[in-house]
Amino acid sequence: MKMNRIAAVAAALFGLAAAQSSMACSLTAWGQGNPPGGTGAVGGPVTGEPDDAVPVKRYSGRCGLQAGPAAYVQDGLPTAEATYNAQFYMFTAANGTYFQADDAAAAAQIKVSFNGSNIVVERSAGGTPASVVAAANRWYRVLVKFNATAGTLGYTVRGGGAAEATAVTGSIPGVVSTARIETAKLGLVTGTGTATVDAFESRRTSDPTPLCRGDANADGILNVQDRIIITNEALATSLANGQPDVNEDGIVNVQDRIVVTTRALNLDVCP
Repeated sequence: MKMNRIAAVAAALFGLAAAQSSMACSLTAWGQGNPPGGTGAVGGPVTGEPDDAVPVKRYSGRCGLQAGPAAYVQDGLPTAEATYNAQFYMFTAANGTYFQADDAAAAAQIKVSFNGSNIVVERSAGGTPASVVAAANRWYRVLVKFNATAGTLGYTVRGGGAAEATAVTGSIPGVVSTARIETAKLGLVTGTGTATVDAFESRRTSDPTPLCRGDANADGILNVQDRIIITNEALATSLANGQPDVNEDGIVNVQDRIVVTTRALNLDVCP
């Protein structure tokens, strides 16, 4: 199940259907499963739209999540998961940990951070952290694949406009672990600055599907309709419901219209 609203939480881990359209700009889906702290929002993260009085960037849909230091959403819906695949989009404007998955003792098993020049993926049970070169102030898709019984943490990092065509994929070896994933945290768990994240999805075994860059109306096809919708958002007429930020720089403008036109003419297809 594709989840393209920040309010859509880890229900996909269990293959559950959820109505996302009525939950835009809401954090009510977070906080299930009694995570540590007993609430879905910690430290005052803000969900909103690009045209709000205080604009919030987003990758997909109308809403994103903005968080300052020690502000994040969390969820305890994962329950003793030995395998856990999570995907989200992060805008690299803050230095710190954007995503963390903890075990039952609230010890971090997975961390995804940005240090100003690299996205760093870490596994607490061993293995050298993976560093993927990443530009500041760009959107990146991050996929992590935790497997305690195999002792590995797989990862894919992809994004940043020109780098979108190249996915950096690897696996961090470690040791077989008895730790299980119990809680997911998303925002700026630790660090400085302001982090923006969007489109979180988690599953027990299969990989979440990447969102289609430039599919502004979310119909799975890149064509002139996407160009029209991107133009409307650039002119502040209306917000797109899909992924209008084609060059992934956090701004929807004429440059995105140019890039989506090129993608359509090249007959690029969505995943």
